[in-house]
Amino acid sequence: MTKLNFNVDLEDEKDVFEIIPVKSSNITGISYNEKSKTLTVVFKNGTKYFYFDVPWSIYEELMGADSIGKFFHSHIKGVFKCEKG
Repeated sequence: MTKLNFNVDLEDEKDVFEIIPVKSSNITGISYNEKSKTLTVVFKNGTKYFYFDVPWSIYEELMGADSIGKFFHSHIKGVFKCEKG
């Protein structure tokens, strides 16, 4: 398993997110920062989005979902505030 690292400034904090590769037709990898409750999603086109105030339980469900893309679209996209990275 290959892991990717991105340095991201959020709310004046320097955090390094370890991106975990996932099997999905649109999503390359996902990371979760427990301290800031920030979910990072990296898409196949290279675009990164940061989703804020995501509960740990949602991250766990996402990572365990049969279809990460379907779970993302029904439980995360449009539900949590996000910012393009």
